[in-house]
Amino acid sequence: FPLFVVVVGVDPRWVKNALLKKYHLQFNGQINEHQIVRESNVIEVSNYLEKIFQVPFHLKRASDESVKYMLKTLSQPKEMLKDQNEEEPTDGGKQTNGEFQAKTDKGVPLVVVGDKKNYLEISKGKHSHLPESLVLSQKEVELMQDLSPIIGNNPRAIKRFVNVYRIVRAHEDLLYDNTREENEFLVLMFLLALPIGPYKKLTFAFKEFITNQDNQLKHLSTFLAPQHKVDGLDKLKHELNVIMTDKQSFRLLQIEKISSFNRHHPFIQRFTFQKYR
Repeated sequence: FPLFVVVVGVDPRWVKNALLKKYHLQFNGQINEHQIVRESNVIEVSNYLEKIFQVPFHLKRASDESVKYMLKTLSQPKEMLKDQNEEEPTDGGKQTNGEFQAKTDKGVPLVVVGDKKNYLEISKGKHSHLPESLVLSQKEVELMQDLSPIIGNNPRAIKRFVNVYRIVRAHEDLLYDNTREENEFLVLMFLLALPIGPYKKLTFAFKEFITNQDNQLKHLSTFLAPQHKVDGLDKLKHELNVIMTDKQSFRLLQIEKISSFNRHHPFIQRFTFQKYR
């Protein structure tokens, strides 16, 4: 065969676990769970993978600034061409095959399905590809960015969070107090973010806390207080408290009664993959 290159995108944890499970003898020195081969020459999974994948390249973890930028770009509706240039085309443009093609005075190419009139209406913001109910306010975007440490840095999870939140916001079953809209939406964001980010292990404990009728008049700060009941959870609570202390969103959440979380929880859990116990 002529020289060729194969590029493979994999999660190394998945591949390593699969190899360990299938080839017990080679990687574990075991024929099965109970029978160990004492004289077997065990091979490291990473050493084996290095022979298959000649040039490993690990993607960098997204920084908090990158996560905030991604949240902003995914949250805001993209008016066609408006972000490129808000000026009208200067070269007059031409119509070909149902498309209007032109350039601005800065030489930015513009292509719009339709005619020049359609382009002018779009560029002036008269049309948006999103219904008004799906458009998020600037304040909502800022609150999302504030919650970035809870959402985490997984690109798929970030995109899913924004898309699901937008759907939840526009859903006819969503009931909230219009006079407290900002706080209500922030509660929705927190309930969506907790099961997908680095603090997902708190999800079940939080669900038990907010559904307990004795806690309805309490606040989020009560839940985050150390309880010394489950190993590791107190540490996560402390980390969450520390990292979110100065965030505007967290200050608002801290004064929200648990009843607000409990009211929205049954609706929100319909949009999460994580099964609640």
